[in-house]
Amino acid sequence: ELKNGSNGTIIEAGKEVDYVLGETADMHLLDAAIEGMSVGETKESPFGGDAGFGERNPDWVVQYGRDMFQGAKLEVGMQLELQGSSASVVAFDDSIVTLDFNHPLAGLNATIVATLISVEAPCESVQVVVDHITQGDGITFPKIGDTLKVHCVGSYADNDEVFYSSHEKAEPYEFQLGSGKAIRGLEIGIRNISLGGTARLKIPADLAYGRQSQTVQVPVKRDVIFEVELLSIE
Repeated sequence: ELKNGSNGTIIEAGKEVDYVLGETADMHLLDAAIEGMSVGETKESPFGGDAGFGERNPDWVVQYGRDMFQGAKLEVGMQLELQGSSASVVAFDDSIVTLDFNHPLAGLNATIVATLISVEAPCESVQVVVDHITQGDGITFPKIGDTLKVHCVGSYADNDEVFYSSHEKAEPYEFQLGSGKAIRGLEIGIRNISLGGTARLKIPADLAYGRQSQTVQVPVKRDVIFEVELLSIE
């Protein structure tokens, strides 16, 4: 159950869900609350500010030329994947599209109430393969709720075509682990990299851009490879 921490009103009613911890972007609200709980335990966890959806940043509301979205059927409120980040369409006309890269609930003082009913080992249907290039400190690994800065290069596994590079932007890619803004495969794989380490993550399509989700509006059923250097954990 997700509720407003300020007045107790229910944002999303409680329901029983079955999912794999850390592998489902649409369930990212539960990850930080459930990790470390015992079966039968109920816990209320604050999700305000940087601990949850983050504060609203007006600089993350960005306008783009309409020609970038040629052929796309845009609707106000729809989610788009752009340059490795999820954004919602705020407004558009024939020349300008306004996107909001803030989480839809950013700035909200929220509280999640979770009860852990059972725990089972997941079936290994799809997985992320982690090939370490350079070892990190071997001690400090990312956990849900951490804000990570990485340099990463994303390419398609079938032809090595690069579709994203933080090096070209001259600044690291930053995201909160468990926020759902990064693809599932990246969130799964990076938890196996310690601070300062570099690895190649081989991510199957179902954990990349192959299924529609809050980070993927138009699925692309292709396996991808991310070469990731973990720069910082906060």
